[in-house]
Amino acid sequence: MAGFGKRGLAQNAATQRRSEVRNPGDTTGLRNATTPRIQTGGTLRWSHAIKLDRANIQQVPVIPGVFALVAGIHDEDVVYIGGAKNLQDEFLEEVRTQSALDIPRANAFCFAEASSPYEQADKEIRIFRRRFGEKPLLNSGF
Repeated sequence: MAGFGKRGLAQNAATQRRSEVRNPGDTTGLRNATTPRIQTGGTLRWSHAIKLDRANIQQVPVIPGVFALVAGIHDEDVVYIGGAKNLQDEFLEEVRTQSALDIPRANAFCFAEASSPYEQADKEIRIFRRRFGEKPLLNSGF
């Protein structure tokens, strides 16, 4: 299984574009996903991928931090990176948002504690852009 490293990008690039979700709502690959290896220079400890489901709310703490919305288990499957003063509230908002869409853009939520969540989110977006040549799909500003 590929993670958030260069190998994941190489294995998945030929079969799926970052903006596509093969089977919307299918989180089979995420249930047993390993902890993401989001490239942050080792400054953050990211959580495992948590399925966007109201029943999983207890897995997300009420702390400030950075979060990533994920559509799969590969590098290019990160569709949004953001900061939040309360990660649990943000998780609930994303559950509501994604369940209201005809074709959900994300299936899972990953987070890392950060004392300056918005500054850290900007840093993570810049790192992502350096690696892939563009921002995550939903950070692109359309």
